[in-house]
Amino acid sequence: MWRRLTATAQAATGGSRQGSKRTLAQAAMAVAAGGLVGATAFAGLVAYEVGTRLYEEREDLSGAVSLEEWMQLEAQGDVRAALRAVAARGLAQKARFQAWRFLLGVAPLGEAREVREVAEAQLMADLLVTRQVQARSSEAAASEARIIALDATRTRDGTRAAALNVSEARYAEMVDGDEGETARHEAFSGVVERVLSAYAGSDAETGYCQGMSDLLTPFLAAMPGDEASALACFRAMMTEPPLLPAARDAFSRTGEGMRAMLARLDAVLERADPTLHETLTRNGACPQCFFAFKMALVRCRRDFSVEDTCRLWECVWATDRLAAMDYDAQRSNGGGEEPVDANGPPESLLVYVLAAAVVWRRGELLDAEGHDDVVRLFGDASRREADDTLPQMPGLGALLRRARRLRARVEGPSDGELEDGGESE
Repeated sequence: MWRRLTATAQAATGGSRQGSKRTLAQAAMAVAAGGLVGATAFAGLVAYEVGTRLYEEREDLSGAVSLEEWMQLEAQGDVRAALRAVAARGLAQKARFQAWRFLLGVAPLGEAREVREVAEAQLMADLLVTRQVQARSSEAAASEARIIALDATRTRDGTRAAALNVSEARYAEMVDGDEGETARHEAFSGVVERVLSAYAGSDAETGYCQGMSDLLTPFLAAMPGDEASALACFRAMMTEPPLLPAARDAFSRTGEGMRAMLARLDAVLERADPTLHETLTRNGACPQCFFAFKMALVRCRRDFSVEDTCRLWECVWATDRLAAMDYDAQRSNGGGEEPVDANGPPESLLVYVLAAAVVWRRGELLDAEGHDDVVRLFGDASRREADDTLPQMPGLGALLRRARRLRARVEGPSDGELEDGGESE
């Protein structure tokens, strides 16, 4: 069924990237009208068009783990070797489709394909629940659906503009009157909206909150056309990441999850750079660290391109899983007693990435005259584009190297930091 529907969607666009824009627009509307079954067929259309046009394939960065190498690692069954490779070098785009399901605990090493049907069934079940809730027309459900639809459109336009390296205003001018471009991005909006609705329907306590669409985009980039796997991995990051607090906790109404995350950042800054931390405390920026709120909430998604965000996250997941494995092994060797390290479990690499982004601005922060100055220095990419007086975020490779050096300074070197290749600048 899946292959037949995908082939139908591809055939509707002419079977090539050169399919007519008018045919594509008609195909998108026709396939999208098919309800839940149409949603699956629609995913095939999006796999073909969005996978090849929205996220134009980039040359795989030098040193990244290729699909062929990942398949060899799967065949060997050495979990630690697989994690070390990803932690040190990241993944080529084509390898992410399989590797991310392992990195996030959705599937054991080498069994990602076997869980695909289960993930698809779960997606359909979640969509059905969501539509049943929406059919009851409760005010809260209707409001949530509107917010998801608006954020899906915003995410679509922002992602495409970033891919083309233009402002959103310039992108709007480029697509005005382009029927094929409009159809492609209406298709992408439908995918974002559908997956977020399915997630919200399965998490009644938290539901959907603004910012979740930013977190979803890299999963759709890594798994174009496979909404079920994207949702399964997205849900895993939202609920059970190694070492980090669950991403969904950052969106809780009480704010406890985000306060805990920022408290961990404060602790790392205090240990890694006491002088800078003292200045930030004097300016009222620490220990709360609210200046890093947006960066922490969306895991640096608004500070990097989709591709670089994928590379950052996969390095964090692999490094954190290695650290967690080492910590658990140390506890087991100690007969269940606490390890020698009195500080407890190791800190997530992401917290050190956030700390490295803060230390990168050290000169400006030491000169800051108050809390407002500190907050201004941490505008996301869109604000830095509009204000050239703001310091730019370093390239991903430089930031990861700085984060690993901070971690080694505070905790000592870890198993996932033995190599330093394959990162983009």
